[in-house]
Amino acid sequence: MLTAQRTLIGASGTRRDGGFSLIEVLVALVVLSVGLLGLAALQSTATQFNASAYVRSQATILAYDMADRIRANRQAGLTGAYNSPYPGVLPTCNAAVAGTVIQQDLAGWRRSLACALPNGNGEVAFVGDATNGGVLTIRVRWDESRDPGNANVEQFEMTTGL
Repeated sequence: MLTAQRTLIGASGTRRDGGFSLIEVLVALVVLSVGLLGLAALQSTATQFNASAYVRSQATILAYDMADRIRANRQAGLTGAYNSPYPGVLPTCNAAVAGTVIQQDLAGWRRSLACALPNGNGEVAFVGDATNGGVLTIRVRWDESRDPGNANVEQFEMTTGL
C-alpha cells in the first residue's frame, strides 16, 4: 500500500510535516461560530422589523378604511357625527356590530382594529362645518411590544380634507 506524506524542509534544513494543528482548527471553529451567531441575530432583528412594518401597514389601511366609510356618508361626517374619542375599554375582535350606520361603521372599524393590531384602538375627530368642509383626523393606536408587562404604544395619525 502506497501512502503519501508531505514533507517540508525549513530554512534550517530540518524536516517538518505540514498540515493543520488542533489550535488552528479550534480558532477556525470559534470564528465560524461567532459568524453564525451574528447571522442568527441579524435574522431575528429582520423578523422583528418585518412584523413591525406589517402592523404599521395594517394601521394605515384601516385608517384609510375609516376615511372611506366617512366619505361614503359625507353629510353625517360633515356634521361631526363620526367624532369618537378613544373608548375607555379596548375593543374586542368578536364585538357585535349593531345600531345606526354611524354606530355600525365605528364598531366595525374598531373590531377590525382589534383583530388586526395588538391592542388596536382608534379615534376619529372632524373639525369644520357642513358648509365649508373641514379637516378629518383619524388616529390608530396599538401596542408594539411583545411583552405584555411592558407597553410600547405606537400611533398612526392621518389627516385629510372632507
